Amino acid sequence: MIASSSPIASVCPPAPRTLEEAGLNIDLVTQLVLKTLHLSGTLTGIELANRLGVNFGVIEPSLEALKWQHQCEVAGGTMLGGPAYRYRITDVGRTRAALFLDQNHSVGTAPVPLRPYQ
Repeated sequence: MIASSSPIASVCPPAPRTLEEAGLNIDLVTQLVLKTLHLSGTLTGIELANRLGVNFGVIEPSLEALKWQHQCEVAGGTMLGGPAYRYRITDVGRTRAALFLDQNHSVGTAPVPLRPYQ
């Protein structure tokens, strides 16, 4: 962890903890989550967040929506909650992920706004 008095801490903005702080659109994050699960199989919430390069809180609204729409499900995990749950895509989610992949093949870290780094 970087101490707040270090020169690096004054240059780097803090990591966003929510979708709003990240400045990302929920639709974009949902697409990235679904495509990542489609290509990777079962991942914990933390593994998924790491692949997208964000904190779990940023992807949590997308995961909740995808669970509600039966496009992903919790396949196991611990009592520690969402970050420790293992998420897996459903057949309905695979169909939607394939449509997203037809539109673009972008998978991986979520694009971050440039403004915090200026």
